[in-house]
Amino acid sequence: MKTITTLENVKYELHDTFNKHIISTHRSLLAARKAEIRHGRAVKRANGNSSYIPTAIRRAGNLPLTEDEGEVVMEISLSVECFGLRRW
Repeated sequence: MKTITTLENVKYELHDTFNKHIISTHRSLLAARKAEIRHGRAVKRANGNSSYIPTAIRRAGNLPLTEDEGEVVMEISLSVECFGLRRW
């Protein structure tokens, strides 16, 4: 059974901070971080290795992450550097 993503179950949004729009919405912080990594790789693949679009993970409603959530994002980033994205 496929879950329909509605505003009630969206907790995190991946924002393009340069163009000021929402790239994607996610129910977990892990899914948002993985999408951020995939998006960065896709931009580099399409436009060259030195290209990037600045992004930010925010809570739904354009609210900043709490301090605890920020620490989780850093832990996920370290795991990706050590083990790669496919580890999850």
